[in-house]
Amino acid sequence: MKVYNCGDFPSLKGINMLIQSLNGSWQFRQANSNEWLSGKVPGGVHTDLLELGRIPDPFVADNEKRVQWIAESDWAYRRSVNISKEMLAETQVFLVCDGLDTLARIYVNGSQVGRAENMFRQYRWDVKPLLKIGENEVLIYFESAVAYGTRRNNERPLVGVSQAIPGGVYVRKAPCQFGWDWGPMLPPVGIWKDIRLEGISIGRFEDIHLRQFHSDKKVTVEAGLKLDRLETGALTAHMVITAPHAGKKMTVETSLEGTEGKFSIEIPDPQLWWPLDYGEQPLYTIDLTLAKGERILDKRHYQLGLRTIELRRQPDHGVSHLPSLVNGVPVFAKGADWIPTDSFPTRITEARLNKLLGDAVATHQNMLRVWGGGFYEVKLLRYLRPAGYSDLARFRLRLLDLSAGRG
Repeated sequence: MKVYNCGDFPSLKGINMLIQSLNGSWQFRQANSNEWLSGKVPGGVHTDLLELGRIPDPFVADNEKRVQWIAESDWAYRRSVNISKEMLAETQVFLVCDGLDTLARIYVNGSQVGRAENMFRQYRWDVKPLLKIGENEVLIYFESAVAYGTRRNNERPLVGVSQAIPGGVYVRKAPCQFGWDWGPMLPPVGIWKDIRLEGISIGRFEDIHLRQFHSDKKVTVEAGLKLDRLETGALTAHMVITAPHAGKKMTVETSLEGTEGKFSIEIPDPQLWWPLDYGEQPLYTIDLTLAKGERILDKRHYQLGLRTIELRRQPDHGVSHLPSLVNGVPVFAKGADWIPTDSFPTRITEARLNKLLGDAVATHQNMLRVWGGGFYEVKLLRYLRPAGYSDLARFRLRLLDLSAGRG
């Protein structure tokens, strides 16, 4: 492992990974219809039909009942994809689906490449053997999650929320989308996150685990790396940590022969992150690159607040309680229970998040607990820690993420 002064850090050339987004215009149809309609990805059937004027607003009057047929039906989405010779020159070409909602079969040029059964996870399939230079077709067939859950529930009934569509517990899908005491019965269907093709020839980051270790007047930031390798031989990983407000840069590199590795940087006199009303919220930026020689194969960018958080269970006048300590200082937690801000996740905008989080700060809240019957609030997390337009220094909140479970 080598540690560099900033001026000595080796220069690297452009990233060597082909990425072709498949977001944008798609066609969709009900399974028993021959009429293909114009849709948008990321999106879903409800929002596409609403945009086309084919259904009434589900949130007005009793229109919720009038659109139940949507989630009870099967649907298909398709689009054509132009593949270049450069993409087909890659060793592998993956179809990457960040979010399919929910039960789906995926086809490329008429051949099935896989199935999806979980709206929360990413799916990846190597589709290079099915691709050709020029026009190709990707088709995703969605089976009704409501029909599937109903069948399973008839076989073995499970009692859930009284005002919900029965059988939702049998599907790996946000429970509240089947209905809750505060929300309607509108289970979305469709491609609700990004979808793309990734061409890879040498290797990429499969996973990065950042950890921080605090001791007297210093913090060590460690990056644990897991690689997806298509070739043997030495690769090099680089990490650059930049102090808040475009401050000092700290750099390190390590050579990787296998699929796993780790390296670290020690930060002296760190600027610590504090919750609202307890101090400032400085963020360090972390940039990691994977390279072969001077050619970058993959890269990642993060923002990190340096802090310790501890829940300490102790008696208080005979009553057990859980004081929260940040950087060793007791913090009085004030906050709210965060539920999904829309029945259709793709309608959640930055402006909406900005308004809600701004309201939390204005009322001096310092913790949000993500309710367990929704979905993983990745958009919320990214909005709290994005690159460029806002950061934790603006919202100064801690997030307790208990999403996509029960509670």
